[in-house]
Amino acid sequence: MQELTDNQPKKSVANIGLEQLDRIDLRERIGRIVERTESDPEKRATDTENLRKLLRSWRNMGGFSPWWPLGFAAVCIVAAILVGRLIISHNSFSYGNPSGAPGGDTVRILKRFDAKHFRMYSVQQATTFHITSCQAEPLSAGQTLIYFAYQEVSGCADDVRFLLQRGSDGSPTLAPNCHFGQTTVVCEPNEMEARF
Repeated sequence: MQELTDNQPKKSVANIGLEQLDRIDLRERIGRIVERTESDPEKRATDTENLRKLLRSWRNMGGFSPWWPLGFAAVCIVAAILVGRLIISHNSFSYGNPSGAPGGDTVRILKRFDAKHFRMYSVQQATTFHITSCQAEPLSAGQTLIYFAYQEVSGCADDVRFLLQRGSDGSPTLAPNCHFGQTTVVCEPNEMEARF
């Protein structure tokens, strides 16, 4: 019987090709170790350690694995997507309270250029700003919003959310120079411009 030792002849595992590693009958070697350890318990520790070294050397001979670089690339792509989403989400704007509770900022629609372009005024911040919506919005000049939020994506307002300020009768409150027309809000003298 041949013992598993570190000083074997040069036909060691390191000199065996990878295609030959598949042909090695590991069960036969383990069976020899079990037979020897049953008959001579003193060799158990030495044989077990030699088997561990042999298995470790086989594992280290695996060669190049494409899974590590592919896994790293996948992690980098996911991280880039998450960073991109964070950058986009930082372009979110919000005025007022989504619950409509008093005390928050209100936004007045000063002018409606068309269904997508508006000039607005933030009362609390005392600033005028323009928005271009990505889609047509059902807003009119002269309306007051108690909540207004949107995300700016590629230069236009997307995911627009708003709550109209309403009077005791439930109708939206309007600027003094505006009134309800047949289908839309009409302001005078310029029907698209409110004066608060």
